[in-house]
Amino acid sequence: MSSLQPPPIPPDIDYQAYYCEENIWRLCQQPQLQVHKSEVVFISNPRRTCALWYQRAAPYPTEPVVWDYHVILLTQTPDNIWQVWDLDTLLGCPLQAEDYFSMTFWGTPRIPAQYAPRFRAVPAELFLQHFSSDRSHMRDEQGHYMQPPPPWNAPQRGTESTNLMRFVDVIHEYIGEVMSLADTLTRYTGDANLLKRPAPPPPPQFDV
Repeated sequence: MSSLQPPPIPPDIDYQAYYCEENIWRLCQQPQLQVHKSEVVFISNPRRTCALWYQRAAPYPTEPVVWDYHVILLTQTPDNIWQVWDLDTLLGCPLQAEDYFSMTFWGTPRIPAQYAPRFRAVPAELFLQHFSSDRSHMRDEQGHYMQPPPPWNAPQRGTESTNLMRFVDVIHEYIGEVMSLADTLTRYTGDANLLKRPAPPPPPQFDV
C-alpha cells in the first residue's frame, strides 16, 4: 500500500473538488498565467471512461481514477517548455508536461482501450470567452448537488446556459482541436512514444 499527502493548493488559487472545469476557468484568470501561451485541455473519450493515475480522488495513490472527463491547463514557458496545471494531481503543479504525461497516463498502454483518453485543446482566451456552466451535471434527479458546489458564481458566457459537455465531447466538432494520446504527447512533449518507455517509478515522496 502507498501513502502520500496531497500537495496543498496555493492560497491564491481557487479550488473545489469535483469541479475541475471551473477550477481551470478560475486559474486561467490568474494575471501571472495570462502572459504565457496557454491551452485548456479536456480529457475524455466516447465512453466517458478515462483512467488517470496519481489523482487526489484515487483510493490509493498508485491506483487509477476513472473519470468521465477531466480538465487541465497547459502553459508554455519562454523557452518553449509546456507545463501542466492539474489541481487534482498528487504530483504537484505546475509540472513539466513530459513528467506529467509519463506519470498520469503511464498505465494506459497496459489497460483495455475503452479507458484510453482523447484530448480537446482549447486556447485559454477562447475558453474564457465561451465557457458556460449551470452545474446541472452535478445535480441528481431531485436537483440536489452530488458534490458541494464552488462558492463563486457559475461561469456564464453567451446565450448558452451550459456548454460544458460540448467541450467534453471528443466526437463532434466544437471549439478547439481534438487529438489522440499520441498527437497530444507530440504537441506538448515532442515524443509520441513517451509511454512506450519503461514505466516510471513512483515519485520519491511515496512510501511503498
